[in-house]
Amino acid sequence: MRRLIIPAAILLLAGPMACSPRTTPTVTTVPEAPVTEKTETIKETAADREMAATLEAGKVVYNGKCTRCHAPKPVDNWNTEEWKPILKSMIRKSKLDSVESAQVTAYVNANCKK
Repeated sequence: MRRLIIPAAILLLAGPMACSPRTTPTVTTVPEAPVTEKTETIKETAADREMAATLEAGKVVYNGKCTRCHAPKPVDNWNTEEWKPILKSMIRKSKLDSVESAQVTAYVNANCKK
């Protein structure tokens, strides 16, 4: 009988402790870091990386999907205004989604004749 009472008592005492929710403190607000030249540089660098990724994706779309029907045209043969009707027509014909069309448009505008 004693063999059953001691393990049962241990389980009863340890059971609620093991199943109780943890009471670790949580932080609900994060203090705002002061904006410095370094944080501005980090933000600019992140924006630059994002733009570079968009332009690279646009180049991939341009060289991949735009050359299915014709040879690649040099992007710098036309300026931004001349590209607008070309892009409007070709994006529709090649059935690019909104992300691809934004990427290829950014790529063309960044590399077109100034």
